[in-house]
Amino acid sequence: MLVAVASAKGSPGTTALAVLLASLWPGDVALADVDPAGGDLALRYRGPDGAPLEEDRGLLSLGAAVRRGAEAELAPHLQPVAGGLDVLVGVSAPEQVAGLGPVWGSVARALRPHDRDVVADCGRVLPGAAHLPVLAGADAVVLVARPDVAGAAHLRERVA
Repeated sequence: MLVAVASAKGSPGTTALAVLLASLWPGDVALADVDPAGGDLALRYRGPDGAPLEEDRGLLSLGAAVRRGAEAELAPHLQPVAGGLDVLVGVSAPEQVAGLGPVWGSVARALRPHDRDVVADCGRVLPGAAHLPVLAGADAVVLVARPDVAGAAHLRERVA
């Protein structure tokens, strides 16, 4: 199962909700950072030994493997973090997303492995966003909005 967590505008807690969902998930799960604006998971978490996560092992290495024609497998690109969660580190800057261009469909398929569920932090969703194949391939999409009139209006506009 792939659960995509996204927002219509700003930062209303999308990453926090994705982390919470993955942390409390009842089965084997991975947390994937696919926010095209740049992810935070590599900055927030450390490996089980306290070392920083590898920025070059994650979404970019998965995209590179798929581009080389390799089978879209998620496991080799995951990193364990302290606390036991497996994480797919995202891009550190929006400019890196351009290199993933045509492989987003394969990345979306890789986020649906047979051996575990995946919670994907998709960040903000804009029309024409590169990572739309991830949302389109999700079993469930959870949209997060600020708890005010403007937040509801932005959410309504995005889902219309």
